[in-house]
Amino acid sequence: MMQSSQFDICIVGLKCYDLLVDKPVPKYLGGIERILVAFARTLSSAGVRVAFITFDEGQGQITEANGITIFKAHNAESGFPLVRLVHPRMTAIWRRIKRINAPVCLQMGAGVETLAAAIGAWWVGKNRTKFFFFTASNMDCESSPSFMATLHEKILYRLALKIVDAVVCQTQTQAQMMKKNYGLDSTVIPMPSEAPEAETSQVEVVHRTPKGFNLLWVGRTVKVKRLEWFLDIAEMLPEATLHIVGSANRSSEDSIEQLERAKSISNVIVHGRISDQELFALYQDAFALCCTSIVEGFPTTFLEAWKIGLPVITTFDPDDIILKSGAGRVVASPEEFVFNLNKLRDDKPMYDNISKISLNLYKERFSPSVIIKKYLQLFNINR
Repeated sequence: MMQSSQFDICIVGLKCYDLLVDKPVPKYLGGIERILVAFARTLSSAGVRVAFITFDEGQGQITEANGITIFKAHNAESGFPLVRLVHPRMTAIWRRIKRINAPVCLQMGAGVETLAAAIGAWWVGKNRTKFFFFTASNMDCESSPSFMATLHEKILYRLALKIVDAVVCQTQTQAQMMKKNYGLDSTVIPMPSEAPEAETSQVEVVHRTPKGFNLLWVGRTVKVKRLEWFLDIAEMLPEATLHIVGSANRSSEDSIEQLERAKSISNVIVHGRISDQELFALYQDAFALCCTSIVEGFPTTFLEAWKIGLPVITTFDPDDIILKSGAGRVVASPEEFVFNLNKLRDDKPMYDNISKISLNLYKERFSPSVIIKKYLQLFNINR
């Protein structure tokens, strides 16, 4: 007979270890990692007992950080070609899920990791552990996810979706795509961008006296993020200072080319990967956050901007929330970026109004204290 667990929830997020232990500059940079760690800390702050499975980064088998128990799975490079997909990679995750034995297991972002977590939850027992799959991007909801490089990844992902207990999407658009492409119903709940203790200390900072004409771009330097548009903006706005934060998890020819171009433009500063404290300082000093992506999920960068009243100028608008609320501007070209940025710079009352709308939107709809109640109900956790 299986023993009851000391944990309420198991989160599978293999690349999250550095963020969980507050390393100043994490090994992996991505929205999924930041979201999952913020989510785990928000749950923990609400009294939920959280277990987290990560890659082996040289830590002990079981460690603790910020109230979260971390279980080591496997090294990112471990195993022999062909067989390593199953062993030691999947088997390590299965063992950890079984050891944790929580009633809820979740994983975010489409991939082979989704199948590993889904099978692990099934192995523990459907009557014991329910598996929740969280979409990270609209691309997760495509019938044949365009970011997956191989056919076997797409097949394994489809297999995983056949055994999930529930799907959680960040937007109605994602939920509609999951229904159309996979026949799956979804619950739509946004994810928090930080734990409540950070919310208290930062949201009360009413931002808006920007220091100069500083424009901020945060993300992985990959094609879908379209960094070249931000560089076009720099060349059209020589009076502005443009800050680029981030890099690609894996270097590519396009990433190298864009970063070399960025370094050649006098009013562009390439920061690369920086600590959260340094990033928050850039948000504080910024005039606007710029998003040039072709596709996203629900960018955590938007939440990080809105919580301090920072306007967002973007090409991607999840569920038209910016268009409907007025918490920024939606554009379709570098020229439209420049037009709207100049307009906001010349019209302080308009800028201040957008700032106020942004801050109120965050507090009313996206603050951790608001969101966490919905998740506790979804997971049937009484706290």
